[in-house]
Amino acid sequence: MAFKIFGRKKSPESGENCSFPIEERAEAKVSEGGSGAELLAAALSSCRVTADTAMQVPAVARCVNMIAGAVAMLPVRMYRKGEDGKPQEITDDPRITLLNGDTGDTLTADAMRYAWVKDYLLNGGGYAYIERKMGMPTGIYYIAYSDVGVIKNTADPIYKKYNYSIRGKSFYPYQLLKILRNTDGYGKGRGIIDDSPLVIDTAYSMIKFQRSQMMKGGSKRGFLKTESRVDQKVIDEIKSKWRNLYSTEDSESVMFLNAGIDFKEISATSVEMQINQNIQTINSEILRLFGTSDGILSADTVKNAVMPVLDVMEAAFDNDLLLESEKGNVYFAFDTRELTRGDIQSRYAAYSVALQNNFMQLDEVRALEDLPPLGVNFIKLGLNDVLLDPVTNKIYTPNTNAMVDLGSGEGAVKAEPDMEKRGNPRHDPETGRFAPKNGLTTIDKSDKSDIINSKESTKGYDTSALNSSNIELSKHVLERATERGITQDEIVDAIDNPLSEKPVKWDNLGRPSFQRIGEAATTAINPESKKLTSTWKTHKKLRNKLKGGET
Repeated sequence: MAFKIFGRKKSPESGENCSFPIEERAEAKVSEGGSGAELLAAALSSCRVTADTAMQVPAVARCVNMIAGAVAMLPVRMYRKGEDGKPQEITDDPRITLLNGDTGDTLTADAMRYAWVKDYLLNGGGYAYIERKMGMPTGIYYIAYSDVGVIKNTADPIYKKYNYSIRGKSFYPYQLLKILRNTDGYGKGRGIIDDSPLVIDTAYSMIKFQRSQMMKGGSKRGFLKTESRVDQKVIDEIKSKWRNLYSTEDSESVMFLNAGIDFKEISATSVEMQINQNIQTINSEILRLFGTSDGILSADTVKNAVMPVLDVMEAAFDNDLLLESEKGNVYFAFDTRELTRGDIQSRYAAYSVALQNNFMQLDEVRALEDLPPLGVNFIKLGLNDVLLDPVTNKIYTPNTNAMVDLGSGEGAVKAEPDMEKRGNPRHDPETGRFAPKNGLTTIDKSDKSDIINSKESTKGYDTSALNSSNIELSKHVLERATERGITQDEIVDAIDNPLSEKPVKWDNLGRPSFQRIGEAATTAINPESKKLTSTWKTHKKLRNKLKGGET
């Protein structure tokens, strides 16, 4: 089996390392009498940019700090898929602590996430050793990218096999947490330095050239013209004084030229004059490499630069930190609410839309703003003053101080204040008459007394014979009663010992029901099926009224 060890790659464009001062390379050109153009050429000569030297480029440092800082501040959550398909947050798992607090390493969780993202962006991979006990992760220890090598099986291109080499010690892939960018499947990735070495190399070299020029005091380039030949001793003396004139330390302010010597300045080349403009152009290219065009944590930056990193990290957490039995049912996710909050004006505008369209409630909005709840769980139905409580299924109208219970389940009826049904199953909406329809009986409206008698006849149910022994109390209704704080004894008391009984009415679907109002509970009963269809608390004012008290 053929194996190769791969460490830090060196690009074909690479020359010497750029970590040493560029002035040393440029100084040789100057001391030899080279021109400013030669200095620029020396400054821009190709060299290998590392992560450390790349971070000396302001545009690179700004992007890395912005993206890594955004990821570092976000908490990591852990969820399990419930039986109903809804996610259920896990709060007592030790891995949550490892990813958000104490990692076991000298680095805190946020510092480690920052280091991972920095390595991920610049080099292509962030790594950590996973300490386990009985298979469960108990510690996460950061590993610098420069310490990681890959022992790769080159004989099998399909079933990729590899091990890691960390300072000469071999590790299996499952022992490491791996966050990889543009990976080829062999445990390493490609960073922005690998993808665009020339752009960052040029930006770095231009900055070093500017610094070199500043250190030289911006000395003028030109030549000295003499009327006669000058010996080497005089030439060396003039050159020494010229360097002293433009040096940064102990510089002389005046230089005398002997008679017959004249200085002629050489104008700057087009490359030198455009270097500032070129730096701006390259900085724009660097911003685009990182996925942001404005250099700030805007909505576009979050979408194009931060979110892709979060997706890769979540996938890495799921793959390397979950047990095999958990995969598919348990997952990690970053809490991005803080990242996507935006400015206060944008947030408040979004909240307004959410509240107006009833997919958020007031206390939910207050929770997002870290404000205490008000205990208001009403949903606006329109007309500004009509509120629905989805928990109790009651409608409250503040202007009239009226509460209406919508009930629940099949055959639900409307409670106090008494609301007349809007429909009549015997009414034909097409003709406007009480005509036969669906087997209903015709009513002759020519005689008012007949109408009254017919109306009374529709109430012809013998409800007196109904009591708790022959009325069915369904499990659903009893569960609803429990939610509303009503006991079964209170329901039985309302059925057997009512303070009042209301006549039979029909809902819009033609289902009959009547109410028995007890001291503690009010019940709705279907006289045909002999089933309890709904129950709710008896209002205090109604109870006092029925008992002869205050109204």
